[in-house]
Order: sequence, then C-alpha cells, then structure tokens
Amino acid sequence: MKLDISAILMETVRIIGRKFFLLFGVWAAFMALRIAVIAIGGAITGGLGVASTYLTPSSILGGGAGLAILLTYIAYLLVVLAGMAGLSGVASPVRHYSFGEAFGAGLRGAPALLAIAIMIGVVLIIGAIVAGEGVLWLPADKQIHAILIGCAALLILGTYLACRLALVFPIVAVERVRNPLVVLKRSWELTRHHVVTIFLATLAFAVLVVVLYGLAVLPIIGSYAAIIYGGLSTVPGGGAMIVSFLAAVLVSIVISFAYAVFLSVIHAGLVGAAETTAEAL
Repeated sequence: MKLDISAILMETVRIIGRKFFLLFGVWAAFMALRIAVIAIGGAITGGLGVASTYLTPSSILGGGAGLAILLTYIAYLLVVLAGMAGLSGVASPVRHYSFGEAFGAGLRGAPALLAIAIMIGVVLIIGAIVAGEGVLWLPADKQIHAILIGCAALLILGTYLACRLALVFPIVAVERVRNPLVVLKRSWELTRHHVVTIFLATLAFAVLVVVLYGLAVLPIIGSYAAIIYGGLSTVPGGGAMIVSFLAAVLVSIVISFAYAVFLSVIHAGLVGAAETTAEAL
C-alpha cells in the first residue's frame, strides 16, 4: 500500500467493512472485561469502605479501600490498553488473527503498553516541572509570554512525539514485541521521514470522525432543539429518532475501534516500505 492520506483512509474503511464483525466481537469482549473490572473493583472498594465505618482498625480498612481504587484503576487501564492492542492485531493487514489470537495478544501486550504509558507520563511530568521552575526564574512581566511560548512548544513537541510513537499498539500486537524500550525504538525507526504524512492523515481521520458522528446525532439534536425552542410537546418523528439513535450508537462503536484500524494500516504501510527498502539495499 502506498503511504498517502487517501490510501490510508480508504484502506481503513475497507478493513472496517471486511472485518466488522470480528472487530466488533473483540471490542465487545474487552468492553465486557472493562465492566467486570469496574464492578469487581467497586464491590471490593465499597465493602472495605463500609467495613471501615463499623469495624476496627478503620484506618487499615480505609487504606485498603484506597488501595483497591488504585488497583482497580490500573486493572482498568490494562484492559483498555489490551483492547487497543487486540483490535490492532485483528485489523492488521500484515498478520491475520482469529478472535482468540487477538484477545490473547492484547492481554499479553498490555503490561508492556502500561510500562510505555508510565514512562511517557514520567517524562512529561518531569518536563512540566522543569519548565515551570524555569518560568519562575524569569521577571514577572515576562512569565506570561514564556508560558504561552512554552505551551505552544509543548503542543508542537507533543504532536511530533505522538506521530513518532503512534505505532506502539500494532508493534506490540502484530510484531509481538514485549520490551517497552524496543517498542519505542521500533516505532521511532518506522515513522522516520513520515511524520507529516502521519499527522495529516490523523487530522483527516479526526475530521472524518467528527463529520460522521455529527451526521448521526444531528437528527437527535434537532428534534430536542425543536422541543426546547420550538415549543413542541412530543419528539417529532419517533421512528426517525429511533433510527437516528441506533445510527449514533453504531457510529460510536465503529469510532471506538476505527482508530486501532487506522494505526494498523499505517503500520502495515511503513513495514512494507521498510522491507522494500531493505531488499533494495
């Protein structure tokens, strides 16, 4: 596949159409797992919170509730990352996964993805602290300008890094790389000289998502606007409203896994380009 914006978007749409039910199945499985994590974590946290009210030592039980919240959040984040990895595996043109293979690849890759998220988070926090301390050394009349310039610089840098590290999910799921540092290095290598294309393709993808979702929910918004501002007592076109609501739900579901497909398409294009270059050399 030629790596240009139109080809990336067309291939993304084609894969969604061809693998819709498999993608939906993987998405639904991980969504059910998310709900289970929240339910179990909430039950444990609530139980410990109630126990701390009536039993002693309350501080230990209360601390246990806090720990349960933290562990629930980590487990939820792992499931979210696993879901993205699993969807990337299903969507990839490079490797054809079954439902079970994609689900397993997502679960196995989640710890590496969590480690990557933590590393990136730590770097961002350190960078923000250093930048903040630097601003404090400036005269008061220059601090606002420095903050504005710093925010613009961080936005540009963040966008650049997001493009260079965009392929971590398909690399973990498709190439089965588990070392976080190797994953980051691999994404950095593959995206070299392709940042502009990835950025513009992502921007076009975002615009397409907004337009599609807007078209899906527009009838619902219009109907309720007619009730609120037009003085209507009932929702006009009940059948149309139901169809519009179902369309909005379907579009929301597709959007939830479309980005994973989009990243896998870019990954496949860059892997193919890298292999072609290597063969030529």
